[in-house]
Amino acid sequence: MGGSASRTRKITIDNDNPTSVIKVSEECVQRIRGHQAPTVSHQQSSPTEVPQMAPAFLYEPSLTSIQLRQDNLKNLKDNDDYWEKRVKNLQKNHEEIKKVMETEYEKAMNEVSGKKNAEDSLKQLTSIPCGADRAKIIACYKKYKNEPMRCAKEVQEFADCVDRSTVMIASK
Repeated sequence: MGGSASRTRKITIDNDNPTSVIKVSEECVQRIRGHQAPTVSHQQSSPTEVPQMAPAFLYEPSLTSIQLRQDNLKNLKDNDDYWEKRVKNLQKNHEEIKKVMETEYEKAMNEVSGKKNAEDSLKQLTSIPCGADRAKIIACYKKYKNEPMRCAKEVQEFADCVDRSTVMIASK
């Protein structure tokens, strides 16, 4: 409200090492707190006198870092507990599904084995049709390792045999 406008100063101090302490003079602390100390001109003081400065510590260790670490550890433990429970539940559900699948498989096998023609169809399925033609193809491929096209006749005979066998099984 006076005739002259007051100016606010802003001072930024970069501290590369956050664990180190920045020392501030008592006069500066008083000015920061709002108390105006009478200004003493530097010309009046003798050059041999060094003003006594009381160090003001701006960094005071607190328990917040310890509290943060404890909170983080608690959160990690809670998260681990949650996932352990989740995995156990998934394993339990998997075991239940496995049991159901096994019982369904056993039911299907009993149903298939209960049929009169089931034994005949299983024998036909387990016996390898066209075994002789298969052996001819294998022998031909061994004989002509680098020329598989020379075995085209044997492959065609095998394919015809498989087609005949499929038709015979399907007609039964």
